[in-house]
Amino acid sequence: MPFPSFFKKKQSIQKTKGGVSKLFLSMLIDFVGMLTYLIPGVGEVGDTVWAPISAYLIYYLYGGAIMPSIALLEEVLPGTDILPTATISWCIEKFGKKLM
Repeated sequence: MPFPSFFKKKQSIQKTKGGVSKLFLSMLIDFVGMLTYLIPGVGEVGDTVWAPISAYLIYYLYGGAIMPSIALLEEVLPGTDILPTATISWCIEKFGKKLM
């Protein structure tokens, strides 16, 4: 079953030299995910709200299904917020072909 049109990967985010804009957005996504633990009482409740947003943003930036799914699980599972899933997605896109 195909995704609805609003789930399709957008080409509107332009890369600057070296993909810096995607890197910045990826780091911002990871920072917001970790930020929920800095506010007392928010923690896991904030993560359940942020998890689908984070997964969608990673899908929007990089496409595919694996990294958005990992991002969703990473935000929902307790104690895994330290993993920078969006930044890892950027590294895979940027350096993945050179490593294989």
